[in-house]
Amino acid sequence: MDRTRFSPLGAGLAIEATLTLARVLHLKCRLPSQVEPKPSWDTLDTTPQTHVAVAHVRQSLLSTNYGVRVTTPLPYGPAMTAVLAPLRKAFLVLNRWVAAPLIRAGGGPLLTTTVAGSILVLRTTGRKSGLVREAPLGYTVVDGRVVVVAGYGRNAHWFRNAVADPEVEVLLPGALIAGRAEEITEPDERRAAFRTLIESMGVIGRLTLGDVRGKSDAEVDLLAEAFPILAITPTAIRPGPFDPGGIGTRINTALWVVLAAAGLAAAVSRRKSS
Repeated sequence: MDRTRFSPLGAGLAIEATLTLARVLHLKCRLPSQVEPKPSWDTLDTTPQTHVAVAHVRQSLLSTNYGVRVTTPLPYGPAMTAVLAPLRKAFLVLNRWVAAPLIRAGGGPLLTTTVAGSILVLRTTGRKSGLVREAPLGYTVVDGRVVVVAGYGRNAHWFRNAVADPEVEVLLPGALIAGRAEEITEPDERRAAFRTLIESMGVIGRLTLGDVRGKSDAEVDLLAEAFPILAITPTAIRPGPFDPGGIGTRINTALWVVLAAAGLAAAVSRRKSS
């Protein structure tokens, strides 16, 4: 089967045919001596509950994709498109085991460079699991709001989680805030935020999407539609890693102890050598 041509409608027809066949076989087992009517959705079962269920299934066949991910190719260049899948897998590992733990421990400032810009950890609530999900993302601040972009399009899990439940947490390099997320859709505001954000991502931003300042409004609109922009309005300041009791305070204490011990050891070594 050509998977690229497999559609939700095809899945629905396959499911409907399978259910019909199963009902026919079931009737044959129960009524071997009777003349069976032509099977249909209306004659398979006469209970009201079944008719409601069938109507629900039919509606679902038309409104959902039954787990078949239908995606539109993202408007990256040929080179970026060729490495997008392996790059995404690599970032999943890097974010889970390096970036997120480092930012949680207060090491976010160490990840702030001109190569990739500044990085935060966005905490959303899983739309299916209800669990807290974390996603390290590049960001910038525009008009008092934290702005991030869905670099893998609207199918990014964190973006879909934030749309489903806009109450989120943002772990910045130096602070933890609660906020309410919403997609920026007003054209002028979206263009300005998109240009500012991509430019703030330094070398990575220019390599992936080019010089957005030099692109026309129409070109930016196409990019912003494929890579939606999310703005997070702060609603509360929460204790972060460098606030009293945070892990950053303990790490700094340990670093000062190590530096003091190293200085003392160096002083003793010089005295002995003299």
